[in-house]
Amino acid sequence: MRKSGGEFRLWFLCLSPECRERLDRLADENIVAVSLGELEAFDSALLTVKPERSPSEYIFTLTAAWMTFLFGRHSEIDILTYLDADLYFFSNYEAVFRELGDASIGIIEHRHARAYSDRLQYGRFNVGWVSIRRDEEGLRCVRRWREQCIEWCYDRPEDGKFGDQKYLDEWPTLYRKVKIIDHPGANLAPWNLGRHKVSGVWAHPAADGRPVLFYHFTNMWQSRPSYVWTGLGDYEISTARKWIAAKLLYKPYLEAVMHASARLEAVGYRDIAFNYSRHSVAGDPSRKPKSLVRRWEKWSKFMAERIRAEVLRFAE
Repeated sequence: MRKSGGEFRLWFLCLSPECRERLDRLADENIVAVSLGELEAFDSALLTVKPERSPSEYIFTLTAAWMTFLFGRHSEIDILTYLDADLYFFSNYEAVFRELGDASIGIIEHRHARAYSDRLQYGRFNVGWVSIRRDEEGLRCVRRWREQCIEWCYDRPEDGKFGDQKYLDEWPTLYRKVKIIDHPGANLAPWNLGRHKVSGVWAHPAADGRPVLFYHFTNMWQSRPSYVWTGLGDYEISTARKWIAAKLLYKPYLEAVMHASARLEAVGYRDIAFNYSRHSVAGDPSRKPKSLVRRWEKWSKFMAERIRAEVLRFAE
């Protein structure tokens, strides 16, 4: 984000004491670490529903409560944007805010490839990026969203609901000042790779001829000691598109993770690992990886060529 945009303050909701400790030790001026306990003390309703939610369902439940907490604690916030932790910024994200303009709410459609139209049961919009302005309509929206998630937030489609995400479907009807961000490079993801033409050069990818602003690296997890599963094998994406995604998106991302790992190692930590999938269970043979790339510790020009071959080999 520092490389690709302007000034910002990034609040991390730390779901474990270890996360809070590591962020505090980094002493990064752009980062404010907040413990889960602080949020739960602020919003006691979370603790009421916590026992009846799975770990992933509880994380879904936190999204709107987390935004409500920050608006309540920090009166200086004008526009607050929720970001999933598995996003990576390739280009200047200010393009999204230019598109947002003076709108109170900014959301992004999944833009599913045609083959995945049935996935609309999980929501027209993706919660990976949600912008809310501190005005009457924005605050009314996020507070209502919090109430809905406290009442029902489960990891299954049911009665027109799904997690915290399906609630967004009604926002363009309920609120006047909603902007649906349509930049093809905003929230590019495995589920819409089949819809957009990705091109460009190393670390400067484009989608439909426009810069990729940020990519959603969903469901990546470290399945073997030397490999990371990209999750691309879960989607009907051509082998050629997978190869392009691996070259222009996944390889630069793994290199960035390598540098992040080096920063953590410098302050005494070495056990960083991928595990982004709420569906994966370590050692579960039913979750055999379909597309793999070499782990960042093995990075070199030689291994870059190996990665290219192995992604193709494991793609199907």
